[in-house]
Amino acid sequence: MSLTLKGWLETEPVNSQPISLKVTLTHEGVRQCKGVPWLENHVKVARDGNGYIDTITDGNELNYMASFFYTLGAHAFIEEPQELIEKICYHAEETLRHYKNEAGTKDE
Repeated sequence: MSLTLKGWLETEPVNSQPISLKVTLTHEGVRQCKGVPWLENHVKVARDGNGYIDTITDGNELNYMASFFYTLGAHAFIEEPQELIEKICYHAEETLRHYKNEAGTKDE
């Protein structure tokens, strides 16, 4: 028996841990989020080109979301959930530690 994409999607659990995702986006943040399949339908654009996301998503995907939104830098401001904010801050701290350690070893 062959499984179609539609059939597979219907068998996958959706929002097994639903959480609220609220994000304010700059014009560049809107552009980048519109190009991402799991976000494109949730991006609302204002007249000035900035936008926001206000949706329910799967809390089991917080690590993935943190990696994605971290790459947007100041083009995305997470309002909630707090756990996502904390994960993004952790990514930033790890990156800073990485480069500080690398800079210290190159001088030697």
